[in-house]
Amino acid sequence: MSRTRRLASGLSIGYVAQIIGVGISFWLGPFLVHHLGKSELGKWLIATQVVQYLGLVDLGVVSLLPRELALAAGRASEVGDRSALRILVSRTARIVLYQLPGLALVAVVAWCWARSSVPDAGGPIALLLAFLVLLFPLRIFPATLQGLQDLGFAGITAVLSTVVGSALTILLVLRGWGLYGLVISWAATQGTIYLGAALRVAGRHTDVMPSFRVPLTWTQTRMLLGSALWIAVNQLLQVFIFGTDYLIIGGVLGAAAIVPFSFTGKLTNALDAYPKMMVMLAGPGLGELRGAGNRAAMLRASIAVVQAMTLASGYVICLVLAVNSAFVTRWVGPDNFSGYGVTLAQLADMFTRHVNMALASALLFFGYERRLTIVGVVDGILTVCSSVLLAKLFGPMGAPLGSVVGVCLTSLPSNILALAADLSISRVRILSKIVPCMAFVGVTGFVSIWIGLSFPKGGFPAVVCMSAAVSIAYVTLAVMLSLKITLGDYVRPHLATLASRLRTRSA
Repeated sequence: MSRTRRLASGLSIGYVAQIIGVGISFWLGPFLVHHLGKSELGKWLIATQVVQYLGLVDLGVVSLLPRELALAAGRASEVGDRSALRILVSRTARIVLYQLPGLALVAVVAWCWARSSVPDAGGPIALLLAFLVLLFPLRIFPATLQGLQDLGFAGITAVLSTVVGSALTILLVLRGWGLYGLVISWAATQGTIYLGAALRVAGRHTDVMPSFRVPLTWTQTRMLLGSALWIAVNQLLQVFIFGTDYLIIGGVLGAAAIVPFSFTGKLTNALDAYPKMMVMLAGPGLGELRGAGNRAAMLRASIAVVQAMTLASGYVICLVLAVNSAFVTRWVGPDNFSGYGVTLAQLADMFTRHVNMALASALLFFGYERRLTIVGVVDGILTVCSSVLLAKLFGPMGAPLGSVVGVCLTSLPSNILALAADLSISRVRILSKIVPCMAFVGVTGFVSIWIGLSFPKGGFPAVVCMSAAVSIAYVTLAVMLSLKITLGDYVRPHLATLASRLRTRSA
């Protein structure tokens, strides 16, 4: 299967998983509040936040594996020898195992802190941390599949894990297991993904199955950790940048201001994952091109990824602007809709971060993790300072506007400069490839604002119908535009294949 088809397959299945997950999350939230109460659910959110930070204890080694594996695969395709892939996976697996005692110690410290903060949830949190340590070494297998671009299977396990975890959550909560039920369902979700990936590697990619016979020296460990540490710091920065808006709004305007801000951005946050998934799945392909040394293909693919991300982000913008008012009003009442000012600020934040992520993804797989981290530190500091200042001046919409200021003054220009220098092209040429997509998003966005203001009322059937109409119109126009730009090199073969299948079925 070609690289483009693997990406399309992974995206299709991954999007199905996201749709299922979003639908379940919209229903599961009120269900958990009703059956557990806000207090118990709040304790669970604290526990999952702890797990999110503990996930960074691997020092970025697992996050580095897809990129290094893609680079090795690109080199292997040139020389016809894939032994380097198994060596890389084996060394990564050993480093992860060596980190287990450290993770266990940190987990004990985290449990002691959690027990003092939420004493009546000490048992469930202890079980959650135990599952985290137990499953930790298996994280290398999903990362291996991503690096090998076995994206279709990864999407299937994502769908299966979502269904299994959600069904188990509902069953155990209804049977009165409380927080223990949430912990077990979380472990089942993660275990489905990890064990499924492990079986896939063992059955389909036996030549990269890790072996403990592969030697690992301190020099090799230091080389892997040297690059991985920058990725780990960058991941921590992402948590810092994207996890401070509620804290800023609560600190400046009070906790009550967070609730309508959160509800107004719920649809945006739910759809935010779709464009991101596309870029994440395309990353290993860029790394493979880098490993093969095909600079012309690297340039074409990098620009196509940025264009695709821009158009995909524009779709979210148009859909949210058209239906968000009616959706939030029908879902939680008009008092919980913060207005179009906040909606536009949240969407502007999402859009600029999406474009920056597309640029940064290419640079990450081209080996620029140190530069990305240093610029990210400046971005994070400026984002927080700007968000606090603008929140005092403009209210809740100031927090996402501060993030827009931060990324536009730091990461975006820096990443454009770095990508232009790496691919030996001018900044003007890169911008000229993106501007048509941005102009298209701007025009369709203004039309969507008019739609949203003209049709602000209606129940969920009206929201669904409007969403379908906006989606069909936007996707049709976006496909027509994509055929005229670099992205068309990747779209045309799929359209030709689709047309051929339709002709065959009709015949």
